Amino acid sequence: MDNRQDIKDSFNNSTYGNLNVKGDNVKQQNINIRNKDQEKAFLELFDYINSLEDESKKVQAHYNAEELKLAIEEGNDTKAKKLFGFLQSSLGNISALITIGQFAGLPPLI
Repeated sequence: MDNRQDIKDSFNNSTYGNLNVKGDNVKQQNINIRNKDQEKAFLELFDYINSLEDESKKVQAHYNAEELKLAIEEGNDTKAKKLFGFLQSSLGNISALITIGQFAGLPPLI
């Protein structure tokens, strides 16, 4: 039995099989492991920053990390890239920062 249906005026009038484009009584769950891993990386970053002995470096890095987190959450790629660069310049290529950069699509400054 062929369960394919034509979809007119959408998807270039294509034919799809077993595809629910619009459904009634559909409950979708968004399980976002990426966000959990990114949150863990931010916690590790803040732990690292809190361990710094230089108080002015610690305060500046903490501020930049908070701003980076906010920029990523807001989807502000330009700001995120700038803050990521600031943090990488002051802290180096620490694993938590590299992980955050990978999740946010920010290239490392090697």
